[in-house]
Amino acid sequence: MKTKILLLGAPGSGKGTQAKYLAGKYNFLHIAMGDILRQEVQDKTPLGLEAKSFMDKGALVPDEVVNNIVVNKLKSLERSPFILDGFPRTIPQAEFLEKNAIAFDCVIYFKISLESVLDRMSGRLTCPKCGASFHIKYNPPKKEGICDLCGGPLIVRDDDKPETVKRRFETYLKQTQPLLDFYQKKGIVFEVDAEQNIDDIQKMLIGVVDRK
Repeated sequence: MKTKILLLGAPGSGKGTQAKYLAGKYNFLHIAMGDILRQEVQDKTPLGLEAKSFMDKGALVPDEVVNNIVVNKLKSLERSPFILDGFPRTIPQAEFLEKNAIAFDCVIYFKISLESVLDRMSGRLTCPKCGASFHIKYNPPKKEGICDLCGGPLIVRDDDKPETVKRRFETYLKQTQPLLDFYQKKGIVFEVDAEQNIDDIQKMLIGVVDRK
C-alpha cells in the first residue's frame, strides 16, 4: 500500500474532495499547505510569525520560510501515512524535500480540461456568513441566491469568476508540467481522469493506493 502520497491538480480538479475521501477511508493524515501555514501563524511559531510578516504586507511568503514549515510538519509525523496537497509547486521546492529525506510513494495527478474547470468553478456559490458552498447546476440552493443553512445571501467569489479561473488554471499548468516531468522520471506518477464522476474516480484512487 502507498502511504506517502502527493496530489497534483489544478484548482477545480476535485483533488481536495478526493483527498478527504482517501484520508477517511485509509485513516491517513490530510495535509493541505494552506492549513499548515494558517496553523503556524495561529500558534505564533518563529516560522509562523515570519510568514505572517509577509502575509500582512500582501506579499508572497518566500520559499525559504514555506519550505521549512512543510519539512518541519512532515518530519513531525514520523511514520504516519499522509496525503500532501498544495506543495511542492516548483522544482526547487521538490528538490528541497528530497534534500531533507522526504520522498513519496506515489504522485497522483488529477488531469482535467479548462472547460470542465470553468463549468465547475464558475457556477459555485458561497455563503460569506457560514461558509457553505453550492453550485448553480450541481448543487443549487433550495431558494435562488439564499443559503440553505443560515439564510444568508450567496455570492460568486472573485476566485470563481471565469477570467480568474482561466488565469489560475493557465498558471497552474505552467508550474505543474515541470513537476510532473520531475516525478515521472522516478516512475511514481499515476494519472487520474478528473472529468469522470466522483465514484469512478474514487475506484481508480483506491486501485492506486492499494497497489503494492
